[in-house]
Amino acid sequence: TGWLSGLLLCIQSAFVHAPRCASILALFFAGVIAFAAHPARPVGAQPHKPVLAFYYAWYDMTTWQHTPDVPAITYKSTDVQAMARHIDWARGAGIDGFVVSWYGPEGGEYNQTQANVLALLDLAAARGFKIAIDFETRSPFMKTRAKLADGLRYAMTVLAAHPAYFRHNGKPVIFSWRNDAIAPGEWPALRAKVDPDRVALSIAEGVSTAWLNEFDGL
Repeated sequence: TGWLSGLLLCIQSAFVHAPRCASILALFFAGVIAFAAHPARPVGAQPHKPVLAFYYAWYDMTTWQHTPDVPAITYKSTDVQAMARHIDWARGAGIDGFVVSWYGPEGGEYNQTQANVLALLDLAAARGFKIAIDFETRSPFMKTRAKLADGLRYAMTVLAAHPAYFRHNGKPVIFSWRNDAIAPGEWPALRAKVDPDRVALSIAEGVSTAWLNEFDGL
């Protein structure tokens, strides 16, 4: 397909190698094939292929004392100036959006991913950039099926309603991390409860095509 040549870059913080990059790249390229299949078009009529980068927004200054991968400019993820700088760097590198790891809407001060995603959305809107979430199925703040459903509902009704949220063919795209935390067969019921009309596109982690019975792509 036209998307087959698409490039997904994976970063941890400010263009730092992420330990899960290899598996993320593999699963996303499989997802590109699965959920973005379109009829072939002449080369001259190819649409723009979005370039997305995974972005982890949970760091503080002590993080860099315990990791071999240190960015050129250390920062804490709550720093909006750092967020803006990362977005500007990404845009300069031809990246269209970030897929941001998200632990759900609850957790208060113990869950900085919520406040950081909201800040990133506003910063992205002002810069012509896009943000999607990587739904952390094993979040410590979403330990029950009810909490997972609440998290997905919030993502769809609040985050995905933001003008800077990433959409494909008009549909918000929600990526999932560790979707295998829920047994195969349970996801359709969860999605039906939250999104019965399949308003959103849901992308699973992994390369097993069995997940395509429950998600829109891998």
